[in-house]
Amino acid sequence: MEDIERIQQRLENIKGIEPILTALRTIAVATWRVALRRLEAAREYTRQLEEVLAIVVPHLPPSDSRQGKPAAGEALLVIAAERGLCGGFNRAVLEAAEGFIAEQRAQGQILHLLTLGERARRHFQRLGEPILRAERLPTTALWPFAQAQALAEWAMDAHGARQIDGLQVLYNRYLSAVAYEPVTRRLIPPPMAVGTSGQEAWLPTIVETDAAQLHALVMTQLVIVGLYLTVIESAASEQAARFRVMDGASQNSQRLIEELTLEYHQARQQAITREMLDLTAGAGLLPGIREEDTDR
Repeated sequence: MEDIERIQQRLENIKGIEPILTALRTIAVATWRVALRRLEAAREYTRQLEEVLAIVVPHLPPSDSRQGKPAAGEALLVIAAERGLCGGFNRAVLEAAEGFIAEQRAQGQILHLLTLGERARRHFQRLGEPILRAERLPTTALWPFAQAQALAEWAMDAHGARQIDGLQVLYNRYLSAVAYEPVTRRLIPPPMAVGTSGQEAWLPTIVETDAAQLHALVMTQLVIVGLYLTVIESAASEQAARFRVMDGASQNSQRLIEELTLEYHQARQQAITREMLDLTAGAGLLPGIREEDTDR
């Protein structure tokens, strides 16, 4: 009876966990699909901004670049997940961030660390790394565009005040449903010029708005959308990884339920058989059965 109770308890525990795994898998696949749609829209908007930038840049007056060596140091934004249950997603980006930080410091560079996602903050906090700014991510939804805009504007203000010399983002780039890779992307300062398609326009472009103001607006939008795009791309990689983990766990739970159910029925049948043999032997109906045979 002890084995039957143990099997029944394990079976009830797994059946209780199974709906949670199914719910997490459903949320992951839904968020993953939304992230891919938003990623495509952000890329299209970025492409249009780059086309406008390519038109505006030739109309800009000559400007002086920053003089002297940068002294404030670069800012590095590390994007991880808010929680676990996504395979090696967090480990991959955090190990890449550690390697990047060590490489930059070996070259004498100053880095200011920013984190997005609770896993990144906890990781670098355990390592004793000072964090300039930490942001959290939603657990069941995508990061709102308004928060991306606020963080990007803060970084641009810090860059304008020369508190930081630039901003780089380290995140897991989405490759496919089963693959991602940690990459580093520079957001500040953004590219000053974007190449055209190489075909001459049949008429020259007329820019009536002040070119410098229009350029500043486009560059600001490029930074904001670029930050939002990296966060959404990281979210797509995270949710794809979480879906694979939850799908595998759900399949394993189904297999365990089937195996434990079969084991439970077999143990129950054996227990019933032993009880019937004990009753029969005790009633003297089977005199040929010895007492030790009933224990088998």
